[in-house]
Order: sequence, then structure tokens, then C-alpha cells
Amino acid sequence: YESLGNHTLGDLENELASAPILLMDDFGAEHGTDYLYATLYRIINNRYDRSILAPTVFTSNFTYNELAVSTNNNLKRIASRLSDGGLVTHLTSIQIDYRGIK
Repeated sequence: YESLGNHTLGDLENELASAPILLMDDFGAEHGTDYLYATLYRIINNRYDRSILAPTVFTSNFTYNELAVSTNNNLKRIASRLSDGGLVTHLTSIQIDYRGIK
């Protein structure tokens, strides 16, 4: 929070929602709270509504199905956005994880 300076979390949320491209690395691995996932949903939903103009790239060790069955409703809503085959392209890496994780 200190790194925001004179800006609010709302300012940061708006900036992320309107960035020309956004990369969300290791999505789902963060220590999630209801507030965090609600904020991420608002950012993703805003970008989803403008997806042609504002692509978003996700990397995650979780499958769409794992996100979709989460106990957190906002993660389920995010998974719903990621299921749109007309706007979303899913790529799966077949490379073995260097940490030995399958």
C-alpha cells in the first residue's frame, strides 16, 4: 500500500483495467482474500468487456476447471470469463515443471 504514493487502490484498479495489455503471471497462486478476488474480478470483467482493445494474458498452474470449482465466487466468475471460446485462447504447456510438479 505504501508504494501507491498519492494514489488510491481505486486508481491502481482503473490503471490496470485500462492498460493496453495486462499480464497476470501465476494466477491463482496468490494468497487470496475475498477482497483481492473481488478486485481482480472487477479488473478482469472491465477488460473482458473491452477484450478486443485490451488483451489480457494469464499464466497459471491451475486449470480452468480447478478455478471453476473454487469455493470463492469471484474465482468462479473469473473462470466464467475465461471460458468464452470466442474471446479466449487457451494454451497448455507440455513441458515438465523444473520443480518436479506435475
